[in-house]
Amino acid sequence: MPVVLNGGRIPPGPESEPVEGTGTGSGAGTTGGAANVASNVGLIPSSGGLVGFSGIIAVPFFGVDRKTYIAIFDPTDFDCEESAEYRFKVEDVKEGFKPTINRVRILYRNLGRAKFTVTVKSVKQVHSETLEVGDSSADKKIYTVLSSPVITDERPQLIITRLANSGPLSIVSATLCGVFGDGAQL
Repeated sequence: MPVVLNGGRIPPGPESEPVEGTGTGSGAGTTGGAANVASNVGLIPSSGGLVGFSGIIAVPFFGVDRKTYIAIFDPTDFDCEESAEYRFKVEDVKEGFKPTINRVRILYRNLGRAKFTVTVKSVKQVHSETLEVGDSSADKKIYTVLSSPVITDERPQLIITRLANSGPLSIVSATLCGVFGDGAQL
């Protein structure tokens, strides 16, 4: 069974034959190594679809060719090979009220230089801003970056997008800030 590394493409070559494990129990203690576990999905213990061994996450899945594959993800690599987007919950506001969003506060962990786009979208307005965060020290401390959109409309939503290989990114939290109607904080 082919193994997909870090979400990349399937390596070329013939498909491996299943190999029996040499250990007992759940398969986590096999002496055949990760190759035996990765080549036989039956040896992988299930914990809701994610399996962790040696600090690596393995996720079994079916490809479009109806074959079984295992994707192996390195949890220490935060620089995605694919573009990504995260859409936060649309903020609920009373019908007819239009909050003013004038700041987005993002807390991130410094893992190195990274670039991403912050978008605040509402019913009739959209504001996007590209931010660059982090530095070469990659000290893993938490820092704050601010974006300053100005949107007054119903149902604001925060969207964070990043292009493939745009740097290691770990967002701790994101908060929409502004005023609502009579001046109360959102």
